[in-house]
Amino acid sequence: MSDEMQTQDFILRWQDKKSFALPVVKGESLALREFTGVNELERSTNFNLLEPNSGKLVNSNDIDLIIVPGAAFDIRDNRLGRGKHIMINYYPVRAFIN
Repeated sequence: MSDEMQTQDFILRWQDKKSFALPVVKGESLALREFTGVNELERSTNFNLLEPNSGKLVNSNDIDLIIVPGAAFDIRDNRLGRGKHIMINYYPVRAFIN
């Protein structure tokens, strides 16, 4: 989404030192797949975003840091997004940096 934080340059900069998992949206469901390279990404039918088409599935319990896109957030953990609540329903833990 052009109005949300772009993460591609960050991922490409650190891909040799860190592991990344990217969201894959199917209908109202979200899964995380290991990022294995830009050649393994394809355009999704949901929001026309690039998603991994291969790579192992990643358990959310194995993730140390989550960067959640959004237009805005408030102090009550509400996120202004695209209206489907897919990201918020997937991630039960919310942490804010003050």
